[in-house]
Amino acid sequence: MNMLLEDLTVVVQAVYESLGFKAFSREAVALVARLLLGIALNIAALGAVNAVHPLKRPQHIVCMARAEIMQVQSRIASILHNEHAS
Repeated sequence: MNMLLEDLTVVVQAVYESLGFKAFSREAVALVARLLLGIALNIAALGAVNAVHPLKRPQHIVCMARAEIMQVQSRIASILHNEHAS
């Protein structure tokens, strides 16, 4: 799992650099990588639960995933703002 997090951190760092953000701390990039991995794991878990106990309305999974993504977007915006301000 640590190797996956390190690889994801490198990818996030490369994306930031390709977008022109050069001055990001390693901690901020690692946090974003962990958030992305958390979203992926949560979506996989929701799919597994749905396979065992099918939801009457499958759009609940979509709503939960969207809510998770919105939380991550606000967290990333906060990180970018704090990194830019310092």
